[in-house]
Amino acid sequence: MKLDRSILGDEQKILVATIYGESAGCSLVAWEAIANVIVNRVGNREWSRYNTVTKVIQDTGFDAYTYQNAPYKEAIQYLNNRDGSNQRIEQLIKIVLPVYNRERMDVTGGAVLYYSPKAQEQLANENPRLYSRTPEWNFDVLELVNVSGAENDDLKFYKYR
Repeated sequence: MKLDRSILGDEQKILVATIYGESAGCSLVAWEAIANVIVNRVGNREWSRYNTVTKVIQDTGFDAYTYQNAPYKEAIQYLNNRDGSNQRIEQLIKIVLPVYNRERMDVTGGAVLYYSPKAQEQLANENPRLYSRTPEWNFDVLELVNVSGAENDDLKFYKYR
């Protein structure tokens, strides 16, 4: 794969690494959808005080960033020494940057929340004080969003009604 020579800023690196940390094994469409969720939160509704992608990631519950899991660390290390050798992360960059730059249509139609039911269940089993079996959201005001192409990923996306 040819190296995308675009220089990534710190915020773009955090975005790419967070998405990789949250969903390294998911589809390309899932990566794009998660990027949309993050971008859609910037300055919106309960996230109105978070005016950058970095602030949204740092302060609104992205465990990959908060706990810097192995995929997150792998991505950051690669991004800080980027040489084109990690085709998966290079592919992620090509998907995420147009979303970040608001050059692509939102595949989620405005989703601002998502979670992995299997991961949530596992976290709740391992640490029930920190995690519930489903997120503690008001599902009465949310609408499930079907993201075409991400049906086989263990992710559920939501937007406000």
